[in-house]
Amino acid sequence: RMRAEQALRESEERFRAAVEGFPHGFVLYDAERRFVYLNRWAQETIKHSLAEVAGKRDEDVHPEALTRAYLPYLERAMETRATQTFEWTLPVEFGGMTLIVTYVPHVDAAGALAQILAITYDITERKRAEEALKESEQRLRAANQDLEQFAFSVSHDLREPLRTISIYSELLRASLPPDLSPEAGMFLSTIENNSIRMAELVRDLLAYTRASDEPVRTEEQTSCADALGRACDALRSG
Repeated sequence: RMRAEQALRESEERFRAAVEGFPHGFVLYDAERRFVYLNRWAQETIKHSLAEVAGKRDEDVHPEALTRAYLPYLERAMETRATQTFEWTLPVEFGGMTLIVTYVPHVDAAGALAQILAITYDITERKRAEEALKESEQRLRAANQDLEQFAFSVSHDLREPLRTISIYSELLRASLPPDLSPEAGMFLSTIENNSIRMAELVRDLLAYTRASDEPVRTEEQTSCADALGRACDALRSG
């Protein structure tokens, strides 16, 4: 018996040490919804010690502005004997923390309510990070829309002079004698080819800015030889 009692005390001490070091709230109510136990985090959060709240109910400790937000969940857990979980952001005047609160009712062998365990997780930092990420996404989306509009405007403006270059190149080739010197022919062909390349670049730029709005396509095979050839042609033209 002494060994069993010693083992029980050691088990209770380990359990208490674990609960006290738990980085979130751990609160125990009796069947009448009176405080029985609060771990260190809960006491520091509500700014009341266990001795100050033991035997009291929430409405005896907290203002109605707070209790009206969570008491319905606690009472529902007591009535239904079912776990209740909800997310709750406290008013700014009470700290503004965002919490996930879970009420777990315990029943005895006869089916009567014995106690209610309340576990509170502080997710304030996570919510702030989520909000910051959401704001960043919104700014990025707005920037992408501005970029797309700018690229569309630029591509439209650039197409006109390229079209003019192409038309006048054709007119120039038609007006020149057939026995055009190889050097002059090379110059004219360079103008024509580069105007075509520039038009393709403008088109590709516009397509690139719209890529995020298009559904993701499956992988496709491409020819490395073609890509290398186009790169070499671009270098030669430069």
